[in-house]
Amino acid sequence: MALVVGWSAAAMLCLVLFPAAGCSVGTGDGHATGVINVPQCDITNQAYDLAPTFWAGEFVVDDQLELRMQRSGAIESASDGIRLLVQEPTRIKQELLGVPIDLSEVTPMVSMSLYLNDTCPVEFTRIPVNYESVSGTVTFQAMYAPELDDNDLRITASWTGVRFEADARSGVHNADIDGALDFVFNRGRPAQRYP
Repeated sequence: MALVVGWSAAAMLCLVLFPAAGCSVGTGDGHATGVINVPQCDITNQAYDLAPTFWAGEFVVDDQLELRMQRSGAIESASDGIRLLVQEPTRIKQELLGVPIDLSEVTPMVSMSLYLNDTCPVEFTRIPVNYESVSGTVTFQAMYAPELDDNDLRITASWTGVRFEADARSGVHNADIDGALDFVFNRGRPAQRYP
């Protein structure tokens, strides 16, 4: 595992993505591949590889964890990436490690989104490309839950058969992506513009 971005890119991303609180820029590894359909950029059934180089995570509220795996350290509107919003990471660590979590529930324990703003830049479409998970599963093998163990910082997950779709458009705007991430949450001072 290697440090995935320089400090200045990490600080800028955290300031844009998480302005109200600090985010953890840690080390990570992972992949996400599949097929995407983005009609506004003339992309139909195109093979896709996220090729991530940046990982960030933050506890949005006490028991809600947001993870991002991106192609670059650029701001979200200029990069491709996958975001996972994890409800109740403490419960996942206690009861659900190794158990596939269904993403098609009405109120899922985990939701995912795929944004494709490097593949299909906003300046061409005027609208960021953001798809939400509607089916598939995600399985955590490790979960950081500071209420249980503040020193166990690893988060490991894999997802299969994940279908992403755009809410406001028809079924032709979609993606099918499998992948995994292995992220070490970095505690301490949040990324910031000036030390």
